[in-house]
Amino acid sequence: MGGGAWCSASFYPNPNHPNPMTDVGTIVLIPAAQIEPDPEQPRKQFDPQYLNDLAESIAAEGLLQPITVRPHPSKVDHFMIIAGECRWRAHCLKGIQAVKCIVSAEHGDPIRRLRAQTMENRTRKEMTFRDEAQAYQRLHDIGDSDEEIGRANGMSGARVKTIRGMLSLGDVVWRQLESGAIRRRVAEWVCAEVPAEHAEGLLLRCAGKTSKQAIALVSDFLAELRQDRLELAFDEAGMAGGKDVL
Repeated sequence: MGGGAWCSASFYPNPNHPNPMTDVGTIVLIPAAQIEPDPEQPRKQFDPQYLNDLAESIAAEGLLQPITVRPHPSKVDHFMIIAGECRWRAHCLKGIQAVKCIVSAEHGDPIRRLRAQTMENRTRKEMTFRDEAQAYQRLHDIGDSDEEIGRANGMSGARVKTIRGMLSLGDVVWRQLESGAIRRRVAEWVCAEVPAEHAEGLLLRCAGKTSKQAIALVSDFLAELRQDRLELAFDEAGMAGGKDVL
């Protein structure tokens, strides 16, 4: 069904239309103007080209997957998005007045909601890497362990810890990461294996390089670092013994 067909349907509230306040879990049409994004949503950045493409698709083919909303905590007859903000934004771009929604009664708890939003955004690849790292940090701050966050998002706890640690990187590095100049998996590897005082500079050296070139650069750096540590340990052993160690 196309986007226009959805616009011709009856808006909520309507006595002949399912009531999202009582018919929880039913697919209903809600005016876009009565829907608001969640200010605590972990995703903060939206690609304009992606939104434009999505808007064109919805206008042509209709919304294939309803967005998930909950009753607004402070506004009567309004709703707040749990999942599907991109789809709602795409409707607004095209001026499509009604949005196909499922109203959930299961996400009143902000901690459960944050977990669900983080997992949904990551599964749909709709968060930037930085938004993802910040979401993991928020979950960690409220008491979730790295292992629990990892299990919910299909990765190890060690990888979650590495990604959270990357929030200490400067804006210059993050801009390179988000532009694709620095490859994500290379960045995760560097931050997991390289001492923090060296990581940022090494990542900037990796900017613009292919994966193969970046891997070679990091491998050479790690080999040099191991050699330096061995030489330092050798020198310290000699000093402790009061003579040169041959």
